[in-house]
Amino acid sequence: ISWLYAKALSEKLTMFLLLSLPLGISFFLNHLGFIQIAVLLFIFVLSFSLSFFLSFLVGVSCFWIEDFWPIHNVKYVVTSFLGGLILPYPFFSPFWQNFLKYSPFPYLVNFPIKFIQNQATMDALIISAVWLVLLIFLSQVFLKKAITKYSYVAS
Repeated sequence: ISWLYAKALSEKLTMFLLLSLPLGISFFLNHLGFIQIAVLLFIFVLSFSLSFFLSFLVGVSCFWIEDFWPIHNVKYVVTSFLGGLILPYPFFSPFWQNFLKYSPFPYLVNFPIKFIQNQATMDALIISAVWLVLLIFLSQVFLKKAITKYSYVAS
């Protein structure tokens, strides 16, 4: 898992730096201090990590099912909808906003934006870190089960 994660993270960071360098430097230097930029980069890595391990869990499901794409498409729609890409959070009822606050979905896309807007809280950082630890743990558990199943079938 760690090699795959490091490869994907390095690709995303390189793409982020190349795409955001010309426009982002002037924006960040005019609106954010250096400490805020460092925290924002940490939040980007945290959000990417949540997305990676959530996708990894869906990918590991290929060991148990034959057709992966329907599950991948459902994951994409659910994360887009509950992550605030399709429908922003103010359109959800207060009950659902409070419920989603404790799910990993707002921290996939919405969290870095909230930080730039000075609306992020320390609670959000803690919740996203807890979800990351949980997703890493689940990824390792399900990968071990998948490898065991694969090696058992192959024997």
